[in-house]
Amino acid sequence: MKVYVIPNQIPAPPKGHIPGVLKEPGFARFLYVSRIDRKKNLSFALDVIRDLNCELHIYGPIGDESYWRECQSKMRCARAEYRGALLPEQVIPTLQRGHFLLFPSLGENFGYIIYESLCASCPVLISDQNDAWHNMLKLGGGYDLPLHFAVWRKAVQYIIDMDSGEYQELREGAALRACRYFRANDHSHEYMAMFRDAATRT
Repeated sequence: MKVYVIPNQIPAPPKGHIPGVLKEPGFARFLYVSRIDRKKNLSFALDVIRDLNCELHIYGPIGDESYWRECQSKMRCARAEYRGALLPEQVIPTLQRGHFLLFPSLGENFGYIIYESLCASCPVLISDQNDAWHNMLKLGGGYDLPLHFAVWRKAVQYIIDMDSGEYQELREGAALRACRYFRANDHSHEYMAMFRDAATRT
């Protein structure tokens, strides 16, 4: 029996027009899209946005009930709303309507939601505790920051104050970063070769 070793194939980023989202200085709409448990660090995000002129839409299944109760207690002092879990086909359209993905995870091997956000032209504000997404400002797509409260608070306020011109540049940078990542990690030709080889063996 022949064994094939091929990296996971990621879906292609959307092509064509980058949907515009109105961004006026003084307000920002953040999205959290992930499982709700301690590792994903939603509680930290709620602390960061407390009393700032922004809102946070929270999507994802509740994985840790006690942690969720902790987060709920903090939602009273922030403009945050839980909107339930998303079906896979709802993720990209939902991300396209937000200003930024807010994702202060304590650690990610890849962070698939980060890639999906970039595909949706939605810039990201993420922690630097991940293996795949670094130098976001330089390479495009948003910001990856150490998990220090003052640093994140300043970054959120900066995003709130951001005007439409700077914001649109970040959206375009996010889409470009997704396209570049896909081109560098497209293994579809290896899968096709595997299927052709397997077919000749049957």
